[in-house]
Amino acid sequence: EPEGFKGIFTIGDGGDFPTISSAVATLTDTIVTGAVTFEILPGIYDEQVIIDSISRAYFGSPIVFQSQSGNPEDVIWGYSMQSVSSNYVVLLQNVSHLTFRNLSFKALNQSAGRLIGLGINTSNINIENNIFTGINISSFSTGYAIINSGDVALDSISILNNKFEFGSFAIRLYCNSVTGSVVVVQNNDCVSQSNRS
Repeated sequence: EPEGFKGIFTIGDGGDFPTISSAVATLTDTIVTGAVTFEILPGIYDEQVIIDSISRAYFGSPIVFQSQSGNPEDVIWGYSMQSVSSNYVVLLQNVSHLTFRNLSFKALNQSAGRLIGLGINTSNINIENNIFTGINISSFSTGYAIINSGDVALDSISILNNKFEFGSFAIRLYCNSVTGSVVVVQNNDCVSQSNRS
């Protein structure tokens, strides 16, 4: 097996990476040669991140972002400078085999409320056991959809066992996937959306 980026790493004060952004920069600037797990230390992470085009030596090597403690309330990830023109906390595009687990995603201002954006060429994404807190607003605008995709092809998307509070939609997947695509949304607790879950 070739040398490269793989293994278990910590993110946060005193960890292997000080920020989520620095971990993602390393992830996208190197070649992934095996499973990668980022364990995020307790804290509030005020960061906006794009995860785009990860190079892998072996297709399908899993990449996981999760709280180190296993308690989603210990890690709060949001972005206080979020705006309509950059409406996401984390945006995924041209990526696959990625998991977000046991984290809290939170809207930190009232300007824009999307927390995870699913962009082009996104597949094999697992979003599980997280807490999502959108903006408490009466608007039906899709700009406040907590998990959102545009008119893109999605394949093998799994959204399981999460809690969604507020926002206009908990999950809005507007996709043009071809026949055979698999999108699984199960066992999510959706509370107080202004439009629909």
